[in-house]
Amino acid sequence: MAYFEHLKSKEFLKRQKILSLLREDIIEKYPYGYFVLLLFGSTVASEKPRDIDLLLIIEKTEDIEPAEKALYNITRNYTLDLHTIVISFESIFEMLGSRDEKNVINEVLNKHLILYGGELFYKLLKKGRK
Repeated sequence: MAYFEHLKSKEFLKRQKILSLLREDIIEKYPYGYFVLLLFGSTVASEKPRDIDLLLIIEKTEDIEPAEKALYNITRNYTLDLHTIVISFESIFEMLGSRDEKNVINEVLNKHLILYGGELFYKLLKKGRK
């Protein structure tokens, strides 16, 4: 699955040069090495989305605030209408346990594009659905 996600994102990023540059910047400059980076929502479903929904999934809940600051420092150099969300692995497991409720993971599962960490994303989903 991760391989097919990679091919899908590669094709998408060919058409979206600025998002391709943003992806590379985040991967290169982000201080945490163990993360998942996703686009989701209207960004993936529409040719002209109202904003760009970007989700960063990190390992530890206590690192969310510094992770948000690091992500902001990278993305502020872009003139994109970005809506960024940072969540932890623990949050994913909680949200997966609430499939009937509206939450970011349920939205991601419906429409997403994995920019980085596809294998890790699928491991988290598998673990969270047990």
